[in-house]
Amino acid sequence: MSTDFLLPQFDPVKPLGRLLIQLEREGLLQDVNRICTEGNVLIEEVFSRSRRAHIARARHRLWLWLHVEKGWSYPAIGDRFDRDHTTIMSGVRAAAQDLGVPAPTGRTRRAA
Repeated sequence: MSTDFLLPQFDPVKPLGRLLIQLEREGLLQDVNRICTEGNVLIEEVFSRSRRAHIARARHRLWLWLHVEKGWSYPAIGDRFDRDHTTIMSGVRAAAQDLGVPAPTGRTRRAA
């Protein structure tokens, strides 16, 4: 799946545009796009401040994926989403419960 169609619409001067360009450089944009597609939300919505339930669920699943699969710390995720690390912890627990998987406990090792 190509993500080329996503980037031209984002202004690299604005925070969201810079974040998406950074995610593409890290090779994560395709996975972020997949999670957004599975949640039936736009990539802009998952990075927004919206509290609508379907958007929040997709955002929480993205946080869970970043924490468990990529080894990102809660503060690192919080920095990217402009949220406090405790908000990220709560969202990760909610996503784990929603998916019926055990919630992560303790620290994860940062991916090399």
